[in-house]
Amino acid sequence: MTRLFLRFYLGVIVILMLAWLILSYVYQQRTASQNIRVIEQALSGGARLAKARLEALPRAQQAAELARMEASFEYPVRVRAFDPERYPARVAQRLREGDVVLRGSSILITARDNEQLIRLGPLPSFVGPSQRELLLGFGAVFLLSAIAIAILLRPVALQLRGVERTASAIAAGDLSARIDASPWSRSLPLAAAFNSMAERTETLLRAQRELLQAVSHELRTPLARIRFATDLIESSPNEQQRQKRLQAVDTATQELDDLVGELLTYVKLESETPTAAWEAIELEELFADLIEAQAVLNPEIQFAKSVSPAPCYVPGERLRLSRAIGNLIRNAARFARQRVTISASQSDSHTLITIEDDGRGVAEADRERIFEPFVRLAKSEGGGSGLGLALVRRIVTSYGGTVGVEPSPHGGARFWIRLPHGERE
Repeated sequence: MTRLFLRFYLGVIVILMLAWLILSYVYQQRTASQNIRVIEQALSGGARLAKARLEALPRAQQAAELARMEASFEYPVRVRAFDPERYPARVAQRLREGDVVLRGSSILITARDNEQLIRLGPLPSFVGPSQRELLLGFGAVFLLSAIAIAILLRPVALQLRGVERTASAIAAGDLSARIDASPWSRSLPLAAAFNSMAERTETLLRAQRELLQAVSHELRTPLARIRFATDLIESSPNEQQRQKRLQAVDTATQELDDLVGELLTYVKLESETPTAAWEAIELEELFADLIEAQAVLNPEIQFAKSVSPAPCYVPGERLRLSRAIGNLIRNAARFARQRVTISASQSDSHTLITIEDDGRGVAEADRERIFEPFVRLAKSEGGGSGLGLALVRRIVTSYGGTVGVEPSPHGGARFWIRLPHGERE
């Protein structure tokens, strides 16, 4: 991670240096050359005037004229023999052609058919930064930029280093490893997002481990019964006992099959993204189908339904929603004494589905536990794999909804499902 930070930082520094060199080059090659042309054009009139006045006089009178011109121009004016060898070829060529040339801080022009060279200057200095001052200025900007970038990148580098250490610790098996909650990490979202991911991963792995342990425990009971009944079949004294023990094997096998089926459904709902097309499900019709199936199995229970407004529609996958509500109705029928009521109501934001019974209810301490896998309350009546309510929560959560239980006015339990309106996740 340190190498990555250094590589990135050095890359930014190189970019700044290149920008600095490009700006210096542009100033020297373009700005300076254009300014030289402007100065030559501005001072060419005075240079040509001095040339004309000196050429109009004999050589013996040039010294006096030079003194008068210096008083007028306020900078030295000198005349000497023109030697082209003292100048670069391009400058010498321009002087031969009669151009006014700025050389250093002086203006040059030839006279008397290129025999003499008139030099006006050194000229007064222009107000402005020198090349050295400009380079120092660019260097200061470059240094400040490098420091600012280092300061800005430091929290990112610290977080990335923390992510690297924490990821290595998690890969080594320490699922509790987290990025240190320092002020830097709290101010930026990377550490929080990574810690949230690590927390979720630890929770899922812990849940899978607990689920595996629970499955191992739940499978032992029917398998032990099958093994015990199988051993007793050969020692059965008569056909009636043999059939009874075969029936016990069949019952334990069916229980094992139901458990495996529920477990597969639970795992499938945990890992599968819904793919079936959603549809508008009419709840009163769905309730009628589910009540009809349970009424046959529980003839002593009176089922009632209420939907408001009617018709009442919810978007979703019919098979999943039917399984969730059906599990709650089946659970209510198993614990009810005489009556089970299913109702639905809608508001602007959600649909509320309730399933009530007149049984003994659920203790307050158990109202959250019963939705966990393989949790069966003490003194619970009937069988069951302990996955029914866990499946309900998993299905409702996939809809973005919530599920819970509370006391019912009928004296038993009142399970509720709240489904938000809107599109699927």
